[in-house]
Amino acid sequence: MKKSIRFTLLVIFILLIVCVVCVIWHPWTRTAAPNAESSAPVSSTGSVQDSSRPAESAELTSSAAESSALTAQPESSQPAENVSETSIAEGLVPEDQPDEPDLNFETSGQSYDDIMVNVLTCLLSKDMNALSSYVGSQGLRLSPTGICSESDVVLSADEVSSFFSLGSMSYGTYPGSGEDMYYAPDEYYSEYLYPSEFDFSVSSVAYNDAEDLAAVNGLVSNAKTVSYYYAPNIMEWQRLIFVYGAEGSGDALCAIIYQDLTTN
Repeated sequence: MKKSIRFTLLVIFILLIVCVVCVIWHPWTRTAAPNAESSAPVSSTGSVQDSSRPAESAELTSSAAESSALTAQPESSQPAENVSETSIAEGLVPEDQPDEPDLNFETSGQSYDDIMVNVLTCLLSKDMNALSSYVGSQGLRLSPTGICSESDVVLSADEVSSFFSLGSMSYGTYPGSGEDMYYAPDEYYSEYLYPSEFDFSVSSVAYNDAEDLAAVNGLVSNAKTVSYYYAPNIMEWQRLIFVYGAEGSGDALCAIIYQDLTTN
């Protein structure tokens, strides 16, 4: 009898514990569920959005931004001007240069700009016959060592005209080593008259520069200089100096001096 009463009391006690646990647990689960629902994003229409696809949402946003940017672009744009189409000769002599020498070829009646462009055009196109028309009675001095000297080759106008028909000759000695500078005409041309890597279109121009005039070394009377300096980098610069001198009441091309790092 006593055992059955004890067993009944134990069952009642266990049921009471279960009831208490259910009462405590049920409200908690109801409050947790709304919190979970409120964390989900809600669309403008009030529906809950699916937060399990963030990557797709970001991709759509990015695509929309790109589409907007493309729409904002103008329908047509002007292409950049192709400066390479401009001929070299057109950019050889800058306009309104205050220090330009007053060159006057009496027989040609050409302006300073015409003279400089034509002289360079003759040289670049290897038209030595046309170039010879700018050479006067002093001849054309070729100075590959950076400065005019008594040992320079001096060509008459007729020799300039037939330059590429001349034989090989010595043009002086190399600075430093003292070795003979022996060249055929075409070799001298590609090394010192128009070096293959020299770019006139991006070179800087100087008129009657003090250092250029000093390089004439007093061997051309009433000298006037126009020089072109080309430097693709600090270790590979080159300079061509065109020297003009008095010829009657005008001027004539008297020397072409070549300079680079090895001649200084």
